[in-house]
Amino acid sequence: MASVFRKKNSRFWYAQWRIFEPATGKWEKRAKSTGEIDRTAAEERAQEWQRNADAAGALAGVTRRPVARPPKKRVSRREAEILAAAMKRNPWRDPRRKAVEWDTVAEEILQKVTNDATRANYRKCLDRWAEFCQANEIAHQWPEDVRPTVVEQWRDALAGEGFGARRINFHLTVLSGVFARARKLGALEVNPCDAVERATVAPTEADLPARPFDEDEVERLALAPYKVAAGITSPTALWRPGMAEEWELLIRLAAVTGQRLGDALALRWDALDLEAGVLDYLPTKTRKRSRRIKFPLQYWPDILRRLRAWSCRHSGKENVFPMLAAAGVPWASRNFTRIIAAAGIDREVLSVPDPGKGHGRRRYACGFHSLRHTANTRFAARGVPADVRAELFGHSTVRMNRIYTHWDTGALDAILRKNDESA
Repeated sequence: MASVFRKKNSRFWYAQWRIFEPATGKWEKRAKSTGEIDRTAAEERAQEWQRNADAAGALAGVTRRPVARPPKKRVSRREAEILAAAMKRNPWRDPRRKAVEWDTVAEEILQKVTNDATRANYRKCLDRWAEFCQANEIAHQWPEDVRPTVVEQWRDALAGEGFGARRINFHLTVLSGVFARARKLGALEVNPCDAVERATVAPTEADLPARPFDEDEVERLALAPYKVAAGITSPTALWRPGMAEEWELLIRLAAVTGQRLGDALALRWDALDLEAGVLDYLPTKTRKRSRRIKFPLQYWPDILRRLRAWSCRHSGKENVFPMLAAAGVPWASRNFTRIIAAAGIDREVLSVPDPGKGHGRRRYACGFHSLRHTANTRFAARGVPADVRAELFGHSTVRMNRIYTHWDTGALDAILRKNDESA
């Protein structure tokens, strides 16, 4: 008969049934997602698929033999009483599960790490976890005793000690590895770390471009792709006819909406309401929080006119920039540096990696992410409040939005002049 099961990290139940294959003359297993979250509905769908397979086999003149299953082990009354008493003493401990000690699982994880320095870091993380549990009188010697709330308390405690987000996430990853191994051994059904949200790694000023593009530079950037395309002679450069037009529209749109390069390349026409002039999309960076952005494009009629003319060539489910999306984000990022050079803009190297401190990367004053700074600074110069800007550009806090805001003398003069006129 048909059965249902659930894969790891999947919301839906999967069905497994048997179907007759004329090529082999045997009944073979098939598995497919039912698309159902409820188990009863999934079982009904699995049974329906098995009935259809049986009917198809009957038309071929074959009948499926029922699979003999061993009888389920019945629990005696005495065993049920012992189980109920054990569960009453500790609701989180199920005596039917395999007993696995924490130290045993942790040692297995550490032995798999071949690098001595990495193993030492892993051990420090697990020692901090043990110290935290002992200090707060939390029983952690059995993996099934740990709840997600305990892991969240440890994450917050690490943050209170001054640990950065990346370091906290490393500790959670090491801890999650131990729980994953315990789950594989049959000690628990769910990894408690899967339900704990990781610490947010917020960029600092040192991680971001140092300056936005001014209005003249944005215009030169928008026209520079045509200059780059005219100088392309190699057939392997991936530059195709019409790609410069996509680059121009992409740069003008990013300079207004502040979209990241990945979000802009993944943008589809169904995210654009060209009649109302609204761009409604879900940034990749905030996808887990389902934090959508509805950007008002109606205040930029020139861009809307270009988008309407561009949309006549494409359908709703297609990418707005199909050729650039096909080329990929890494290629687009590398070629944007060629566009900056063709526009006559100095990237200005701010820092170079120190060989003594690791590899690192070279940091420049401007790149595609500078268009995000440009859009935010434009809104700030027009007097849009910081909390509104944070909502429009997907920043988690107003403090984060301030990093993307760059004031210059001209912008301040325009605002002060506007205030004088209104007074």
